[in-house]
Amino acid sequence: MTLIVSATFDGSNPDWYDALPEPKVRVSTEHGGHPSQALVDTYRFGPKHDSYLLLQDSLEPVGDVVAPFQAKAAKERTPAVGWASFPLFFDSPAQEVWVTRQYPYVKPTHGIFGPIFYVERKALEKLDKLGRFPKAPPDKLMAQGTERAWAYAFALLGIVPAFLHEWSNDFLASGDALPFRKHFAGRQ
Repeated sequence: MTLIVSATFDGSNPDWYDALPEPKVRVSTEHGGHPSQALVDTYRFGPKHDSYLLLQDSLEPVGDVVAPFQAKAAKERTPAVGWASFPLFFDSPAQEVWVTRQYPYVKPTHGIFGPIFYVERKALEKLDKLGRFPKAPPDKLMAQGTERAWAYAFALLGIVPAFLHEWSNDFLASGDALPFRKHFAGRQ
């Protein structure tokens, strides 16, 4: 069974959360942390699940939110599936250093937008055993770096994530990038 981990900075958009199927957990990052840390903490301290789907509070569900990720994982035979990929680039040299120092011996080709992704527990267990989860970001720029750091973490395990879509803000906001519609809230 897949646990949906919905990370939120505050109590905004509870109707979107309510529309998500069970099992789900809402994790506040209001007092520190980041969505990827919400996933790590839920994996470590929450009930055990076969897989996890990490979401942000700015996603409106459009249809079944878990099935497309599970189907893609099965079809591509990968334990990780991102909602949208982007060709790997960094927002600043400091962000690149922060990510690549964590994972100096691998280089994925694509980042994981959001990061919004599905991952099987066995991949998280391997990262945990190796002590190689992406570090908790110290600021917003490095938080955006986790879109890259998770791709690097998966590459460290030899995992090439599959993706449901390629990144385009217009497409992701259209409602056609199933299973979500992204609401860009101006917190950029």
